[in-house]
Amino acid sequence: MANQKHGPRITVREADVQRVFDRLDVAAKQYGCESLAGRIGKAQSTLRNELAGLPGHKLGIITAIQILAWTGDLAALDSLEETLGRVPVEFPRSKKDDPAPLMAASGRLAREFGEHLASLGTALMDGVVDATEARMCLRALDEVVKAAMTVRVHLEGLCDE
Repeated sequence: MANQKHGPRITVREADVQRVFDRLDVAAKQYGCESLAGRIGKAQSTLRNELAGLPGHKLGIITAIQILAWTGDLAALDSLEETLGRVPVEFPRSKKDDPAPLMAASGRLAREFGEHLASLGTALMDGVVDATEARMCLRALDEVVKAAMTVRVHLEGLCDE
């Protein structure tokens, strides 16, 4: 638990929080606010007011999770994870008798690793990695991590026999 005298362990900017809410709003609107509100047990006007952040209306975590679950749009969750310094990874469903998904995931891992090495090589050409280059390399490395986790999940699925 964080020591409250020294503040939070992670700095969260208001813009990062707003981006999460904006993505929930987009997901709800694309799904259809009227339909979504009925499914999660809220009046459409209440849901719209909560998404808009109007005074007296707060979008709670339960509603946010329901929006993610019903819409299947996880962009807000991905944004929240990135804000908190985590890498969002979607775990695929694997079929034991079909090697194609594992092969495809392994190919993606090799490609992402190659792209990461290329970005790192470019950044290191002058012997100095500046902040912009570091962010570029980190984005590429995040893709390697996601691809590696996908391969891992496929392999773990084969162990469940």
